[in-house]
Amino acid sequence: MFHFLHAIARYSGELNLSEAEYKAGRVLADLFFLTGEIQRYMEKRAREFGVSYGQYILLCVLRHQPDRQSSPSVLADALKVSRAAVSSMIEALEKAGFILRRLDERDRRGMVISLTDAGDRKVEEMTPQFLSLMTRFVSEFEESDVDDLLQSLAKLKKGFDKGEGN
Repeated sequence: MFHFLHAIARYSGELNLSEAEYKAGRVLADLFFLTGEIQRYMEKRAREFGVSYGQYILLCVLRHQPDRQSSPSVLADALKVSRAAVSSMIEALEKAGFILRRLDERDRRGMVISLTDAGDRKVEEMTPQFLSLMTRFVSEFEESDVDDLLQSLAKLKKGFDKGEGN
């Protein structure tokens, strides 16, 4: 990421970047960098609990599904990851006793993934830690700053969604 930021700074004059283009590049580079840093930090914290951060998020998503169960495809969509990635997470979580996997009674080709009591306890154990971390990440912000940031991120997402439609 440093290389991208450096390239924007170094070549902005040579590429005849407008101020708006330069700033857009900086915003996206900073967001990309911060996202990676946050993911690495959250992954490290999750590993202290014996699961990956993705597995923790899968357990959270499953916990909030009707009857605390879902299909692998719904979980993959919710997590914005591939079915293969979810299958890997499911296998590890099943081995750890945090979920159960069984054939779908309505569709014998499908699977139903259910949260176990141990999985529910794991979410309850981890969630306060992660909420504390998230609060600490934004501790330098005033409440109005957080509101402004959320609005700005929503606008950025709209711009991204428009770009995806092209």
